Amino acid sequence: GMLSVFRNLNNSILTFCAETVNRRKITEWLRLFWDYCDYMAHDAPCPSEQVPSMRKIERDETVISVDKLCYRYDKSEAFALRDITVDIKKGEHIAIVGRNGSGKTTFIMQLCGLLEPTSGSVTVDGQPICDIKKDKLYEKFGIMFQDFKLVSLPLGENIAVSENYDRDRVLEAMRASGLNQWFDDELDTYLFKKYDPSGIDVSGGEQQKIALARVIYRDAEIVIMDEPTAALDPISEFNLYNDINCVFADKTVIFISHRLSSCRFCDRILVFDKGTIVQKGSHESLISDEAGLYTALWNAQAQYYQM
Repeated sequence: GMLSVFRNLNNSILTFCAETVNRRKITEWLRLFWDYCDYMAHDAPCPSEQVPSMRKIERDETVISVDKLCYRYDKSEAFALRDITVDIKKGEHIAIVGRNGSGKTTFIMQLCGLLEPTSGSVTVDGQPICDIKKDKLYEKFGIMFQDFKLVSLPLGENIAVSENYDRDRVLEAMRASGLNQWFDDELDTYLFKKYDPSGIDVSGGEQQKIALARVIYRDAEIVIMDEPTAALDPISEFNLYNDINCVFADKTVIFISHRLSSCRFCDRILVFDKGTIVQKGSHESLISDEAGLYTALWNAQAQYYQM
């Protein structure tokens, strides 16, 4: 009886103390994480202050240059990338397409310095990426990978990746990413219910839009999106690509997608197959090559794009 009560009380007190210590550790870790993110994204200009029609885009200026790039993962006999050579111009919008395992994601990881080439080279703004300090290199990119993570913190902090942020800029990024419904007045509302029972659960499509809003808020000069609309239906995907191509009108943008609705908005398409670029060109030029891989990929999805 009484011994059991005291034992349960003692266990409860120990559990409470352990949880308190854990929370303190987590809070301190998050504070360090936010400080680092603030440092990485310091002094980013507000998108509303950048009017594309007022900015001159020199499209003949090479931003990223890739020369004879090869990459092989450790313990793999086959090359994931083989002899990739391509220049990407400032302000150019590029779509990268190809079947699963064709090397698309490996390629963009090379562009932003997350993997080092086995051979060949990558330069950004005329400098070899191996010569650019990592923090300076990362400042140039706004990236949305497939495996992005949201944390159980307020919506505004998730988008800004910071405790301290410009609320108007966050709202602008939300509108541009399609989060323009019931989120507008809820920047301080927690995502999920891990730390707040009144937190909001968000669908897969809404999570992707939050991740996209992060990229918009970051306002980097080079935007890379790996499957940014995988959780959206084809009609929503088409509309979203139309919107974000306006938002990023003055940026260098690289889309990676299994679905091809992004291609009609892009200046150029790179078609990957078995680790190499097998076709380059606009949608119109590639679709006219009836024997090409791009036409085969497009025809396989044509029912989605008859709009």
